[in-house]
Amino acid sequence: MAAASARGRRREVNEDWHSGFNGSAPLFVVADGVGGGAMAAQASRELVSRLHAALDGRGIDAPAIRDALLCADREIGRSISSVTGASGAATVALCAATDVLLSRWLIAWVGDCRVYRVRAAPDEPAQALTVDDTYRHLGEVPPPGGSGDDPAR
Repeated sequence: MAAASARGRRREVNEDWHSGFNGSAPLFVVADGVGGGAMAAQASRELVSRLHAALDGRGIDAPAIRDALLCADREIGRSISSVTGASGAATVALCAATDVLLSRWLIAWVGDCRVYRVRAAPDEPAQALTVDDTYRHLGEVPPPGGSGDDPAR
């Protein structure tokens, strides 16, 4: 497992957060603190923390992940609204092993966090396992100076 993050062209600070393997269930979370959102760095840190609190050491299946994501979204919204009226924003990608051999994984994502499969073979390119609203994926032309991999929405 690995994580990569960039602060973006227009941001001075990287507001992303990620975890490694923790607890008894292999769980990896990457949260993108959406620049310009209220308290984006706090939202991304809190999202990683809340998802681990809800899922570490438990049986992980699709309903458990959905429930953990929805609960984390509600609680983070409450946390941010207690400080500011502006809405916070973070997107997330989550990978959770579903067997002890680590051969089957559930992947969940919201927004433009991406998950790739990278194999050790040098001649195999990274394979995208998620899709998001990039100009390339939507078949749209980015604005001048933009990239096809920039978020379109």
